Amino acid sequence: MLSLTKYRQKLLNRVEKAVKYFDLINDGETIILGISGGKDSLFMADILYHFRRKYNKKFRMIGVHVANGIKPLYEKDKLEAFLSQRDIEFLMVEDLNTKKIIENRLKPFKPCYVCSKERRKHLIYTAKDRGINKIALAHTIDDAVETLFLNILYAREISTMVPKQSLFRDDFFVIRPIILIEEDEIETYMKLAGITKIHEGVCPYADTSRRTTVRNILRELYKKDPQVRKNLKHSLFECKPEYLWKKYREFRKDILG
Repeated sequence: MLSLTKYRQKLLNRVEKAVKYFDLINDGETIILGISGGKDSLFMADILYHFRRKYNKKFRMIGVHVANGIKPLYEKDKLEAFLSQRDIEFLMVEDLNTKKIIENRLKPFKPCYVCSKERRKHLIYTAKDRGINKIALAHTIDDAVETLFLNILYAREISTMVPKQSLFRDDFFVIRPIILIEEDEIETYMKLAGITKIHEGVCPYADTSRRTTVRNILRELYKKDPQVRKNLKHSLFECKPEYLWKKYREFRKDILG
């Protein structure tokens, strides 16, 4: 039987590596946590709480939920209590733009893109108002791999999310403390920890989103050959620009038409 203590330490080791090698969190800082109320954001809040205690780190966290009317937030008081038990302040910010843009099909009509962009914008506004320059998002290694394929297939570029992203010439940083952890590991941890209540509603666009399509394709690949998942993670560290065509970019239209 899996031990919660041992399994937590396994994941804490990953968080510690991410913080160390990607320079994510320093003592004395206050960090905004993007809290959707879903599994990943609850896990991020919980594991960072234990990380702070285990490694005697001195940083403060504020959980911010952006209410945009797309996915409902269930039992706000229980979510607030969950965060409070982990010494995390909770704020709710209202976003009146996202639902209007999506429902009126204003360009560009890409629900996931619009939702993500507007949510991040409100997190930045909140951080700025409070004099905070770091925003933590609950993206996993699986999200990074999926984004790599999404950008190749739909954005015509080879790129993905990075562990630490500078915005506005280093005025703000988006950090991803759980970027070295897999989705399956989060599910296992949440069951072991008894964190079964999810406060985030279902997105009405989830079944038709491009990310869902890519995720399903990757899952089929993983079933056929489990080594593929490991190889894709390693590939994020093995970029070889000399074997790409960027030096011919100015001729792209003439070459491809």
